[in-house]
Amino acid sequence: MLVGDSYAHFSAASLIIMLAETFREVHFIWSPAVDWEYFKKVKPNILICEMAERFLCQVTADCFTVEP
Repeated sequence: MLVGDSYAHFSAASLIIMLAETFREVHFIWSPAVDWEYFKKVKPNILICEMAERFLCQVTADCFTVEP
């Protein structure tokens, strides 16, 4: 299941086309948010959320660190 905006369907390097060639079934939802009811109904193995940075309302808290 792919939730995204126009960048997921950009014809020169379409993420939807790549996923459709790789997986048996792909659901694309053109939306900035996940429809959790639809997600529960479809029960996908993978959920990918793609959104252009310019649409972010606030910067996410990046407090994740990788210790060696």
